[in-house]
Amino acid sequence: MRLRNRAALIAALREDGPRSRTALAAATGLSAATVSAIGGALLEEGLLAPVAAEAQGGRGRPQAPLGLNPARATAAAIVVSNRAVDTVIVDYSGSEIGRSWRGALPRDAGPAALSAALAAEIDAARAGARRDGAPPIAALTIAWQGVADAEARRVVWSPIVDARGVDFAGPLAARCGGRVAVMNDAAMVAEAFLRRGAKRSGAPTDLALLLVGPGVGMGLVLDGAAAAGRASSGMEFGHMTHVPGGAPCACGRLGCVEAYAADYAILRGAGRDERDDPLAVAQAARDGDPAARAAFAAAGEALGYGLGRLFALLGPLPVALAGSGAAAADLLRPAMVAALEQALAPELSGPLELSVAGDATALALEGAAAHALRRLDAALAAGAEIAGAPWREAVA
Repeated sequence: MRLRNRAALIAALREDGPRSRTALAAATGLSAATVSAIGGALLEEGLLAPVAAEAQGGRGRPQAPLGLNPARATAAAIVVSNRAVDTVIVDYSGSEIGRSWRGALPRDAGPAALSAALAAEIDAARAGARRDGAPPIAALTIAWQGVADAEARRVVWSPIVDARGVDFAGPLAARCGGRVAVMNDAAMVAEAFLRRGAKRSGAPTDLALLLVGPGVGMGLVLDGAAAAGRASSGMEFGHMTHVPGGAPCACGRLGCVEAYAADYAILRGAGRDERDDPLAVAQAARDGDPAARAAFAAAGEALGYGLGRLFALLGPLPVALAGSGAAAADLLRPAMVAALEQALAPELSGPLELSVAGDATALALEGAAAHALRRLDAALAAGAEIAGAPWREAVA
């Protein structure tokens, strides 16, 4: 019971920021005495810190809010795509204190080189941190394009690198207290998009986030919680078969949804070079280029039929588009709607509720940082020690 109450208090502060003890009691359903006792213990442990009280009307002294102590720990998030490696360091309150960027990882790099490259990026982000004496990193979440296993330890397969089954949790764990997670990037985008929406009244708690760009992935959120597969930390929507024996997919199979809807598939369908800009092809489609329009129609059809299968199992869900597909939502939507109408009886479907999620990398970084902090919250609520070795040390 005490552990659950500690976790509830930390979660309330994580979700809504500094609050008075009275507000915490109302948010958590705990008694004022329980909030006072647990809050006092968390203050002594350094997890919480008092925040300057704001002046309030009425009699008496203003209540002193409690907040998460920024100096208690730091966490790191890394997003790896086919174009770049983006890294951010956040303090325990969730504020960014350091960032780094580098170009794409070498495709032929082996597991040791890949781990070392990620460690070097965290070195660079820590070196640029805006706060001197920041504590060691106590949790790390890596968001990766490709199949990340459901145990959150390794990249099973990725179109980014040739190496398979790369275990990042092992080589990097000693540098952050063992709290390393490897997650599908679309799942992290969905988590961030949903967290942003939670601040709005009436925001959905269910969501199918389609990350359409160099590949096609899905982050699925049900009842406010991320859903993971038995084998993968994300939903491998892009690798469902759309046309048996059809177009070649980056995974090596034929006819996947991704083989029609990813950037490379749209470029291929439009008769363009794979190095061309998909956004330029989207503009050509808007300007009436028949091949470009046909390519986006084929992409929307593949996405729509894929969503039809999902909706047949779970019922209609709000859908958000992220990645380069978000910038072409106007071109994808008509074919998506038409395919959904063909895929499902009206009684099983409904109007497609489609929105645009925004910058996929920014969302993935936000979601991965939130994921790392949530793992850290659970450890600290349970009284775990979080001291770790500095990241200056080279990865073995």
